[in-house]
Amino acid sequence: GSHARKIEGFQSAGTAAAISADGKRVAAGSNSGDVLVWDVGTGKETWPRIGHRSRVARIVWSPDGARVLTIDGNGALACWDAAKDQPAWSMEDANAGSAAFAGDATQVVFTGDGSKLEWLNGATGARTRTSQGPGKTRFAVFSPDGRRLATVVPPGKLELRELEQNVVRWSAD
Repeated sequence: GSHARKIEGFQSAGTAAAISADGKRVAAGSNSGDVLVWDVGTGKETWPRIGHRSRVARIVWSPDGARVLTIDGNGALACWDAAKDQPAWSMEDANAGSAAFAGDATQVVFTGDGSKLEWLNGATGARTRTSQGPGKTRFAVFSPDGRRLATVVPPGKLELRELEQNVVRWSAD
């Protein structure tokens, strides 16, 4: 039978992972704040050890594979340029819980303080707008075409937003 290869990796326990849309790279974060990226085919680490000051809580690839969003345990948000292996931008004070790229990666949305959804320019990290949600938003994700946003609010309410009209299309408890 087939046996898995053991590859070198974390200095501390892994805490988050995401696979690029093309399936060729996997990014993972650790308790120490490291963010590592491996080539799926070879198992070789392709990035130097970069990261946060605390545990990596979330990792999200852009749909085009050009950037990686990471959130640490303190809510700091960083966007990494996958080709240059360095941060494109970061926000230490984001207090982010979740983040997502729009389908074309021109926008990022993250769940911030309280019931806010913060909208950013995907390339620069500049804030472009803030919208209020119905409560503390735990999770947000764009549709692949970037026209809709689904959010989850405790204790489990789901909302689907139409972004062009800036309206809530429906919600479910």
